[in-house]
Amino acid sequence: MTRVLIVGGGVAGPVTAMALQRAGIDAALYEAHAPSTEEVGSYLTVATNGIDALRAIDADAPVLAAGFPTPTNMLWSGSGGRLGAVSNGGVLPDGTTAHTIKRARLYRVLHQQAAARGLRIEYGRRLVDAQATPDGVTARFADGTTAAGDLLVGADGVHSATRAIIDPAAPGPRYVGLVNFGGYTHQAAPGSAEPGVWHMIFGRQAGHLPVRRPADHRPRPAGGCDLQHGDLPLDPRPSAPVPGAGGRAHPRRAARGAVRRWAEPGPAPRSRPGADQAGAVCHVLPRVAGALAVLLARRSGRAA
Repeated sequence: MTRVLIVGGGVAGPVTAMALQRAGIDAALYEAHAPSTEEVGSYLTVATNGIDALRAIDADAPVLAAGFPTPTNMLWSGSGGRLGAVSNGGVLPDGTTAHTIKRARLYRVLHQQAAARGLRIEYGRRLVDAQATPDGVTARFADGTTAAGDLLVGADGVHSATRAIIDPAAPGPRYVGLVNFGGYTHQAAPGSAEPGVWHMIFGRQAGHLPVRRPADHRPRPAGGCDLQHGDLPLDPRPSAPVPGAGGRAHPRRAARGAVRRWAEPGPAPRSRPGADQAGAVCHVLPRVAGALAVLLARRSGRAA
């Protein structure tokens, strides 16, 4: 039987392994990091084309259960005017829409499904080299172990060791400054936005993207319920430091410097739904996210 070695256990790795198994191909997954139950990171949205791909290998149900539907993006101007609403990725024939899910939970449910299907996942196996052989390929890991297969698949992300081994001249990733960050609040403010709708508030040089999680969503984020996301301008210069932060400073200090430079003074905040949640961002860069959310709320005069 054909044997495939998959390097990387994020999203693509376990999904690829399950798809190969479904096609009758033996696959083994090698992940550099140890397994973790920590709620690390913020959220992402799985669009309906991604859900449809998971559905093709019967892997969508646990992902949908771990997230919540977010079918709509509501657009607002920096002055508080409603610009309109757009679909967040379309609708599948059965009515399924895009779902927002915590990144760590997406990883976890995909790994759980792969393991439940009998796929082997080996943790702590960091790829350092690979060599073509007459029978296929041999992968060598940092702990001195090796694995042999017919094909090596790299699913190891932006810092891919697989890419560097295949093409040592391939350009590597470059630092572009702090572009965005996210987190979640402890509770929703009374009268805040409709659950499951992303509100995209456009400032002059930054944006604020809150969404309220449905009250009945399980599992609940530890100590939080509303998601907050901030977008900052992208500096096009190669390897550009974050403006106003004195070079590549600590992310928290860098974001404070960026906020001071980019956020223009605005009117004092009016009484409005969601003002408390905009100022209560926590968990990921908590003070920075809170500062940005408050400044954007003041600048726009509205926090959805």
